Amino acid sequence: MAELYDKAREAAERLNMGDFFQKHELEIFDRLERYCADNGDDVAFIAESLPPIASLIHLAGSLRNYRRAQEWIRQDLPDAEPSAVLSALILLYVTAKALDRFANDAERQAAWIHIRDRIERWLIQSSEPVAV
Repeated sequence: MAELYDKAREAAERLNMGDFFQKHELEIFDRLERYCADNGDDVAFIAESLPPIASLIHLAGSLRNYRRAQEWIRQDLPDAEPSAVLSALILLYVTAKALDRFANDAERQAAWIHIRDRIERWLIQSSEPVAV
């Protein structure tokens, strides 16, 4: 899982979203906490989380950086949908940032641990082979 978080950090760097994210991180965290509360199973949670993350990607960066990041994804995962992969990586990035930010706030830390656990559970389930 650590490798995925490294990829998430690299995706954020490639998108050059650092300044925007720093300026708006509390608002981003607040909104995602509302979206990600307890809203059904993990698949529903992911489905509801990715659209605001996709919006964040487009607000925070340039089209040029977005296209370059998509190409980076295509090189590693030629059969994947680059936009979806970038959104999933940035969701991981935001989660890691929130866990760091709220390290001294037990209530919010617990909320983000819950969010992290749901993401990781979904990632593990979605990577398991399916019998046909």
